[in-house]
Amino acid sequence: MNYTTLLFVLLAGSLASAEAASQEPGDLRALAVNWVRGQYASPLVCDINGEPTRGLRRVLITPSPSASRIPLGRLIFVEMKTNDASRCFTDLGETAPNLRGTLQFRLPGAARPDTALRDLKALLKRNKGLEFHVVSGAVSSQIVGAEPATPKRTDYTGGRLRFDLAGEGSDTNRILADFASPRKLRMTLAPREGPEISLPLFLVKLR
Repeated sequence: MNYTTLLFVLLAGSLASAEAASQEPGDLRALAVNWVRGQYASPLVCDINGEPTRGLRRVLITPSPSASRIPLGRLIFVEMKTNDASRCFTDLGETAPNLRGTLQFRLPGAARPDTALRDLKALLKRNKGLEFHVVSGAVSSQIVGAEPATPKRTDYTGGRLRFDLAGEGSDTNRILADFASPRKLRMTLAPREGPEISLPLFLVKLR
């Protein structure tokens, strides 16, 4: 299956679930939020008792429960249990900090209900993913095994949150090759100022 075919297979399933779950059926912004919704995991490795052990970071994405005229999404970094780990790192050898926090995000721009499905298809075909505006939220980051234990907190309000489909031959696709999943993404979270968070994600189940 080539990359273009895969994109539209994923899109067909995503649109079906989006239309069923959308707060405002036919609204492009609601369809976009529902396209990324789900329970995701991101692989990493932690040294536990001197042995490298495979672990999974959990990331939850759902429609936001907050009352809003514009459909919002909610992203939750689930804190990892790393009490026995001396350090954690990615498959590329980069440090993998413990992350905890909740963000709200939305698709920027105006919504046209009469062209919502066509617009979403066009966005995905052109950009191979979706980019959102972070409405509010902060993330605490703590290097596993490091002292002092005070985490670093970054405010992502006004930043951007992007999800790119893992194309064939990409680093993301290679990292996630051992995980069977209907959707594999590269998530990039960037504040207005400061370092980005970039994670490979694979869908575990819809939420």
